[in-house]
Parts: sequence; structure tokens; C-alpha cells
Amino acid sequence: NSDGSLDTSFGVGGEIKFGIGTSSDYLKSINWSPSGDKLAVGGYYYNGSYTNCFVRVYNSDGSLDTNFGVGGESKFVVGSISGLIESINWSPSGDKLAVGGDYYNVSNNDCFVKVWDYTAAATSVALSGQHSQKVINSEWLGTGASITVDADGKAKLWDSSAGTLTGGLNSDTVPYVSAICVDPTNTYIGQGTANGRVAIWNSSAALQTSFKAHTDWINSVSWASGTLS
Repeated sequence: NSDGSLDTSFGVGGEIKFGIGTSSDYLKSINWSPSGDKLAVGGYYYNGSYTNCFVRVYNSDGSLDTNFGVGGESKFVVGSISGLIESINWSPSGDKLAVGGDYYNVSNNDCFVKVWDYTAAATSVALSGQHSQKVINSEWLGTGASITVDADGKAKLWDSSAGTLTGGLNSDTVPYVSAICVDPTNTYIGQGTANGRVAIWNSSAALQTSFKAHTDWINSVSWASGTLS
């Protein structure tokens, strides 16, 4: 609640506890739907030999939304050994759910992004093959495009319906993206960088402007009344 007290209408006394695997479970990301009536959580769990991924969708009262996956939950394996979810995000229309992370492929770590239809456990499209490090952030740009950022600060723009890369969101002046935010009109993409610069791109992955704003890392950016702060 706004006064800092637990919302007792959610779960038991404002809290939900749950187990997924045989021993250790890890919740890595949590996100409310645009309408505020669904809560998506994602993470990974130990299955006795290695880690698998899970996504759960809750109603606003803390009950699992049985319209999603199997009883409100989707479990999946990525790679040959260990998969880890790092980020989860709803599309602006609330009908798709994107997750990003990394997995071990026997010799090194690779990255993955998956997009689910909200009412089905089956993956509608996988976005892969363009990041060399784990995906640590994702944002929706309208209903048909998405943005991913990896641990090396590389940002990519995707056609999430076709699963194809539209373009990169890095340049000589924007080598390492540390924060990202889409404006409310889904027209511009704001970035903060590790070298203290702010950059603005359009929805076609064209750089509009870039300028020095700070002397060090920018860890968060947001839009307010058409202005990036």
C-alpha cells in the first residue's frame, strides 16, 4: 500500500511463498501487467542436477492465473545444462510476456529471449543468436517490437512477431548501454550509458541525438512529459 503496509488482499497477509524445484529456487524478475491485474514472476530452480527456468502469472489477489501455461505456470529448459532468467516484461497491450537470460551450452554461456502468448504456455517466438552475453534487460516498443540489452551493454531492436533483428542501438558515442526506456508514444528510445552520455533513438533504430550528461555511469532513465530524465 502507499503507506508501506502489506496489501492483505494479496496472497496470505500480503505474501506468497512457493517452491519450484527439489532444493534451491531463485526469483530474478517481477512485473505487473499494464492493466495492473496480473503479476508475472520469473526465475530458475535446481532440479537435482542443473537449473531450469520458470514463469508464473498471478491474479491481483495472489491466486495463480490458470489461463497461463499449466495451472498458471510454465517451466522450460534452455540449453544442454543450466538456464537462468534475468528479466521479465509485459507488452504494452498485455497480451505477450517476454523473458531474457542466459544458459550454459557445455563450453560457454549463450543468451536467449522468449516471448509467450499470455494465454498459452507455448513460446510464440524465440529471439536468439545476436547477443554474446546474457540478456539483463528488455523493453517493449509498441506491440510488435522489443528491445534487449546484454551484460556487455549491447542493445538490439527486434521485430518480435517475426523473431528477426531490426537493428542495433549502439554507436561510437554510445558503446555501452546501462539504462533504457521507451517513451509513452512508442516513438523514441532513451538510453543512459556507462560513459555518462544520454542518447535518443527513433523506432527505426536511427540515432537522433547523443550528449554528455554525467561524468560516470547512468543507471536509470525515464520519460516525463516528452522529456528524458
